[in-house]
Amino acid sequence: MKHKHAIELAVIVGLLCSLIAGCAGTPKMSRWSPPTKLSYERVYNAALAAATANQFTVVTQDRASGIISLRKEMYAGDKMAERRMSVRVKQVADKIEVSTNVSGSDFGVIEGTLGGAVHKEITNNFYHYLFRELDITDPSARNVVIEDAY
Repeated sequence: MKHKHAIELAVIVGLLCSLIAGCAGTPKMSRWSPPTKLSYERVYNAALAAATANQFTVVTQDRASGIISLRKEMYAGDKMAERRMSVRVKQVADKIEVSTNVSGSDFGVIEGTLGGAVHKEITNNFYHYLFRELDITDPSARNVVIEDAY
């Protein structure tokens, strides 16, 4: 009888752990390199414009380090919750790299399982606005790599 209760308890604990782990959704990271003809200044300004066009509020920005920190309140089922995004524009030799990291607060169990999809959608929206700001229409120049932050 003790063995049966131990198995039931292990199953319940396992389910709770998986639900809790999924609550915030999987944070997403991205990387993209624009065509070499673009200047650092132009890409940084476009990233800032793209983030605000995506309805994020700038928390901090440091042009010298290329980092922009942002936040956004979003409706999540029955409550408001915060999403955070950081953008980094980096000059590496003659190449510019843009990277993002999107994460968010606890949205609850049901939305939490979809949180990673929401983070990916936010990332895709950011690049949509960035490409528009930079007038990048060639699909081969839009190769964004998005992956889990873990």
